Amino acid sequence: MKSARIPFIICLVIVLYNCERTGNKLSDQPEKSLPKEIPHLEKQGTATRLVVEGKPFLLISGELHNSICGGLEYMRPVWKRMAEKNLNSVIATVSWELIEPEEGKFDFTLVDSIIAGAREAELKLVLIWFGSWKNASSVYIPSWVKRNYEKYPRARDEQEKSLEILSTFGEASCEADAKAFAALMRHIKEVDSQKQTVVMMQVENGVGVLDNLGSTPGNARRDFCDAANEAYTSSIPDELMDNLVEHKENLFPELYNEFRSHI
Repeated sequence: MKSARIPFIICLVIVLYNCERTGNKLSDQPEKSLPKEIPHLEKQGTATRLVVEGKPFLLISGELHNSICGGLEYMRPVWKRMAEKNLNSVIATVSWELIEPEEGKFDFTLVDSIIAGAREAELKLVLIWFGSWKNASSVYIPSWVKRNYEKYPRARDEQEKSLEILSTFGEASCEADAKAFAALMRHIKEVDSQKQTVVMMQVENGVGVLDNLGSTPGNARRDFCDAANEAYTSSIPDELMDNLVEHKENLFPELYNEFRSHI
């Protein structure tokens, strides 16, 4: 059986950087040299720590509202207020619909503004990618994805009603999201490699299906499209079982209890 592509969430991707600031714009000139060490996670005893510019970095962060970073003028005074709260970093969002308003045409104006604003306030950035999902819904996808139900299929409920949630079984949406995210990462590398304002990146946000339909309103519900039903009623893929067995000591208790009879 072909296993489903279920994206993993809360993954942190450490990025390379470079930039020169002019007003609210960042230089897109390629760098002459890269820093020896990029921000990364490393084991320290039983803990894992973030290392930035060669030193351990404890994130003391404030988090911006989901859509605040969509306004250039609104954000101008916000960075100063965040710095005045004795923070050293800010968690901000980047949404797919704003960086790729037309398919294949990327606009990183807002991304540059976020980086420039944080840098001017001497704050580091953790960016959250609002791509295919945000809190188990697809509200931040571009309009050209929203309009095309055939190419970018939605999850379905038990009555086969289409929900406004991209199906994790949609190959085209998976590829389009990955393409946009890769373009974003390349841009951050180009404009922020030297300054290293961005120190962490969340790959996706809130993958899942949450709906208020059915006999248990408010509970999480699965996708009932044909591909999902086939996967749900099939045997657990060997690759997944092998991984569970190999890493059983590290599984969350709930997951371990679910699979312990098999492993």
